[in-house]
Amino acid sequence: MPCLMVGGCARALDLLALFGGPIELVASKYAQFKKKLPNVPLDRVVEYYVQRHRDNITPKMVRDRMVF
Repeated sequence: MPCLMVGGCARALDLLALFGGPIELVASKYAQFKKKLPNVPLDRVVEYYVQRHRDNITPKMVRDRMVF
């Protein structure tokens, strides 16, 4: 299915380029997440994980993760 919002697709691809993931994989993972937890915002799930796994996270500035 083609992207109907060309500007939105371009922005999504730009955001994904920071992490190197194909849009199909990201969409698939998001669909799986929403199927399991349909009424929970993704940021809440991430915050829950971060609160319980602080030892596995190395603090970094956003600018240190960006690739130009």
